[in-house]
Amino acid sequence: MSIELGHVELLGVDTIGQPGQRRFYLFARSWRGSTLMWMEKEQLNRLSLTLDRALAQLTEGQVLRTMFTFTVAPLEIVMDQGQEPLALVHEEEAVSFLFTHKQAQDLSSTINVLMTGGRPVCPLCQTPLDEGPHACVKQNGHHEIVQIVEAEDEEEE
Repeated sequence: MSIELGHVELLGVDTIGQPGQRRFYLFARSWRGSTLMWMEKEQLNRLSLTLDRALAQLTEGQVLRTMFTFTVAPLEIVMDQGQEPLALVHEEEAVSFLFTHKQAQDLSSTINVLMTGGRPVCPLCQTPLDEGPHACVKQNGHHEIVQIVEAEDEEEE
């Protein structure tokens, strides 16, 4: 059974855990109920980019009293041996709600703050940087960068 929350009065995003181990979630609440959706960092980042693009287009046209609709449905990937993966969308379990222009701006801003609060990313491939060498796909074709530092020979007396 799909759930329609209508216009939400509370909409936000947050994380649990330390950078590199964080889990991200989007939450919404209306008079009809509430929802909490676990999402990947990349999904939230894409949501922020999409909202920013839509907001820029709407603001350019001066349409500021816009209602956004957000719908999310579980996706199941079925992988049978020797077959191409098949994506099944479970629309009967979808959750949808409406939110305002201002809520979209606030949500995008909050997502951007969360994205910058994590581990630093490689400027070339956008992969999170951990301590140690980084294998940048864009720079060198999957090979780790190893820097060899030779110790200077001590002067003999």
